[in-house]
Amino acid sequence: MFFLLYRFLISGIIGLGLLIYVKPKLPQTTHVWMLTILHSILATAVALGLLFTGLKFTTVLDMAIIVSISPLITSIAGSYFLKENITRREKLGMGLAFLGTAVSIAEPIFNSNYTAGSLTGNLLIFAAISVNAVAFVLAKKTIKLKVDPIALSSLSFIIGFVVILPAIIFIYGNDNIVFQIRQIKPEFHLGVWYMAIIGGNIAFTLYNKAQKAIEIGEASVFKYLDPLVATPLAVFWLGEQIDIYFMAGAVLILIGVIIAETRTKKIKVHPHPAVHHPHHR
Repeated sequence: MFFLLYRFLISGIIGLGLLIYVKPKLPQTTHVWMLTILHSILATAVALGLLFTGLKFTTVLDMAIIVSISPLITSIAGSYFLKENITRREKLGMGLAFLGTAVSIAEPIFNSNYTAGSLTGNLLIFAAISVNAVAFVLAKKTIKLKVDPIALSSLSFIIGFVVILPAIIFIYGNDNIVFQIRQIKPEFHLGVWYMAIIGGNIAFTLYNKAQKAIEIGEASVFKYLDPLVATPLAVFWLGEQIDIYFMAGAVLILIGVIIAETRTKKIKVHPHPAVHHPHHR
């Protein structure tokens, strides 16, 4: 939670500067402001809060495999809120992928070193990506209502900081917050600044800009890249172990994703040329 507060503070200050100097188009009506505020709370304070709290109790490998279901959840949210169509083939693939996710979430139960905390962590991560899917839909609706992507990402971190600050002060107190930040080693400061600027202001703005050009389901497909990066880093950098339950969940999710994302080709039928019969004399 201290990490999130520190990160939101940096991103919020940069976002405020962008709002002042770039002057992007802000929400123009109460309705659009409400959508923007709701998106900001869900995308930052709630989704990231659940994600990093869950990561405290589980592994990066488990997080990577659970997060890989994110595009399918986003597609379901898009179908429900934006009335986007889901085919029977996609439903079959989603079902298999969700089965694989269930195996991955329950994986700590099957291990000999089972702890309730790791199962809770997996459930929190699943909750995080579910909340994030709703936030994506709200972002799409807000962008359609002419809110500038820079304004949306900047407001997200400002609002996220305003929401999370009172909760952390209430739980930990002012003095403890200052003490914790002072104890951070220099290399960890660099990590927070990277997440705040590159993984925060820049990434959120680029993603919001993409929402103007492509459908929400197409944008969410890029989330499949997350496990490709996170899994090798978790194994070689953090020394985490891949077990049979991880592999079983991964294979089910992979098969489900391939089925759901494979588009059947439409065969174009050309009309037969007219048959000309010779005239009989």
